[in-house]
Amino acid sequence: MKALVASNQHGLLPFAWRLKKEGADVEVLVFNDKYEKAWGGLCDKIIQGHGKSRKRFEVLGEVAKDGGMAVLTDCPKGMKVFSQAKSLFGVLENSSEGKGPFALGAWFDGEKFILEHLLLQEWGLWPGGYGPEVLGGAILRRGATVLHQHFTTLVEPLRQNGFKGLVSIQVMFAEGGKPVLGRMEFGWRSIHTEAFISDLSSLSDLLEGKESFLEQTFVVAVPVTIPPYPIRPESYHAKETVVGGIGSEDTKNLFFHDFKTNGSHEVETAGLDGFVAVARGSSHSLDLARARALSLAAKIQIPEKQVRLDVGINSGLLLGQLGEFGFIGTDGVVKPNFPLNPTNNSPLVNEVGEGSIEVPRPTSEAASPAA
Repeated sequence: MKALVASNQHGLLPFAWRLKKEGADVEVLVFNDKYEKAWGGLCDKIIQGHGKSRKRFEVLGEVAKDGGMAVLTDCPKGMKVFSQAKSLFGVLENSSEGKGPFALGAWFDGEKFILEHLLLQEWGLWPGGYGPEVLGGAILRRGATVLHQHFTTLVEPLRQNGFKGLVSIQVMFAEGGKPVLGRMEFGWRSIHTEAFISDLSSLSDLLEGKESFLEQTFVVAVPVTIPPYPIRPESYHAKETVVGGIGSEDTKNLFFHDFKTNGSHEVETAGLDGFVAVARGSSHSLDLARARALSLAAKIQIPEKQVRLDVGINSGLLLGQLGEFGFIGTDGVVKPNFPLNPTNNSPLVNEVGEGSIEVPRPTSEAASPAA
């Protein structure tokens, strides 16, 4: 297949790498020229997201409109030329990042939800204790049934908005510990994205509307960073240094972000925001998937490395709490008719009638970068 990956920074690098691995013909468009070097190890030629590439935009726009290539973007700003693309996978505005311990996730293919899953999220201060709370790791559990009344109300608005891509709806613990729906996000959320495509049988097939599936029961994704992450001051960038300790087999389970390949074909940080890579581990056993991800993260040798080694340590407690309320069954799968109620603090939830959900319009501004 042929695909155009259009990104504001480096959030969609995992998609591009995965598509290249599957033999797809991938072109890359980067709107923020500072981040072009992070894409340099992927392709020789990068389309720059400014005026002098306008003619190239128009040619690609016609190709996409005729269905000749899929377009994946995390940056709708400046993407009007691709608005008529037959296969456009993007984001919606007003998607608000929730910080609950769980999320219900699925892929919306333009008509229906597929590949449903449960996401366990590790929020907290990053090692060192500075900066905002960030997502320090995620556990994806396949097979969660999200065909719940609040999800089915999303189908028609999403279809009308022309949305295709990842959806996550936060699950919070209300007073008394009862799970309730929280905020919703429509697009490429960092770490959720990596966990989802990490164990996908074929990303190309998914984008082309063919059958695809999550191969293992559990996927654990653990970010590896260096300062200044998670703070991103314009005047302070990450150091450029060689990433050691990993071999060619290890890189198969790493998604690199702030990186480049030097003249000696070594992996180096690119001196950007310090979000270096995401280590992944998968298995039908949660303990083994977690051990594989953390073992790989530990192997990476880089000065001032930061990683959350406690990712998943409370997974048994959290899953047990969900089971206690009947949210998941003994098989670990979310029950399809569990009465989840939306919380009052979600700007995307309109509690009118049968709990209808208001879906935002496509954004005209740049989406927040992944990670």
